[in-house]
Amino acid sequence: CRIDQLMDRVKECGQNAVAITDHGVMYGCVQFYKAAQKAGIKPIIGCEVYVATRTRFDKVNKIDGNNHLILLCKNEMGYKNLIKMVSAAFVEGFYSKPRIDKDLLEQHHEGLICLSACLAGEIPQAILAGDYERAKQAALYYRDLFGEGNYYIELQDHGLEADQVVLPQLIRLARETGIPMAATNDAHYITKEDAKMQSILLCIQTGKTIADADRMEFQTDEFYLKSTDEMYDLFAMVPEACENTNKIAEQCNFEFTFGETKLPYFKAPDGMENQEYFEKLCWEGLERRYPGEVTDALKERLSYEINVVKTMGYTNYYLIVYDFINYAKSRDIPVGPGRGSGAGSLAAYCVGITDIDPSCGGAGKPNAFEQVFADVDLMADGAVHAGTVMVGFRCDIGNRGQHNKGQHYGQQARHKTKFLCHGLSSFPIVIFPCSPNKFHRGSCQSCPA
Repeated sequence: CRIDQLMDRVKECGQNAVAITDHGVMYGCVQFYKAAQKAGIKPIIGCEVYVATRTRFDKVNKIDGNNHLILLCKNEMGYKNLIKMVSAAFVEGFYSKPRIDKDLLEQHHEGLICLSACLAGEIPQAILAGDYERAKQAALYYRDLFGEGNYYIELQDHGLEADQVVLPQLIRLARETGIPMAATNDAHYITKEDAKMQSILLCIQTGKTIADADRMEFQTDEFYLKSTDEMYDLFAMVPEACENTNKIAEQCNFEFTFGETKLPYFKAPDGMENQEYFEKLCWEGLERRYPGEVTDALKERLSYEINVVKTMGYTNYYLIVYDFINYAKSRDIPVGPGRGSGAGSLAAYCVGITDIDPSCGGAGKPNAFEQVFADVDLMADGAVHAGTVMVGFRCDIGNRGQHNKGQHYGQQARHKTKFLCHGLSSFPIVIFPCSPNKFHRGSCQSCPA
């Protein structure tokens, strides 16, 4: 679906909320959120995750597959938990698809609403296999995990043969267990008339033609955004399933905050405070860089810079950059001397981020250093925001060992952010801390995404 056209259709139908549940990814969430807000529609952020049939670490051909599950964010905690799981699905669970598992769900279910998903969900699959009791036990497991009022049996009817088998059993299951139902419709295109165009697009995507008997296709033209009346007509036997979608919308109140620089958390060693550790690195580095030549002017300048970094709230930023530069150097990965506005920083030189002496030629004097904070080389979501300032370090890191570097910093930061490399080895690799809902893909393929 084109997001702007989707919002126009939602408004046309008189609906006031819409959810995004892309399969396994959250690339489109920010664009979706902004478009919905602009249209005066409540955006609900979510994802249709793939749940490993065993664990996310099990990857045996023809044994380990996945089932679908819908997760929607009620609040900020839910969003944080969802992005943790989606990130882990790529980093740890990828096997044909990015997969989470029940262990992750048990750790990170707080703040989320769960729906049992489409025909590819665990419960519909058990029903299709003729194992109603297994389906019932799975439903009770999810109800107990997410808590009463946070788990729904999802009802869909796209006119498929399997729907006619599954739908009555889902209603029966919901009534036997007391689990509420929610009626939904997959929207892969905007209107019913768009079905043919979507079929052509699928052929283009999969390298097939309309004439190919084995081409991927949707068997009906019911996968569009339906009006409220259409949904109530379709589920006339269980009107409460439609009414519950309003309850879900009322429960989901997560909002993005834009324009704030967000960095991963850096944990200093030996229980030290980060500011204390940063200053320790600075003063030890000053003695190492200028053995026997530390002047009062250098001390004054370093004190000034430390105060500026602390005041601006960039201590963690310096420590983060120091960490991956130090890691690369310790493993003989070639590292350039440093470029960008931060190259004039004495503190960066002392901790080992840069290797250019900023005291030579008067470069980076206090009044000049203060100006580097007007630079916007490195932003919290990979984009430049007016009025946001950040000292920039451009780090030239050789291609050899890049994968290990990416793995190292991915391990350090995966619970807070996503770090990706952009560029080839013949160009500077700029490391952007990206908000986990936006995976910026560059030409560097060695960084684990």
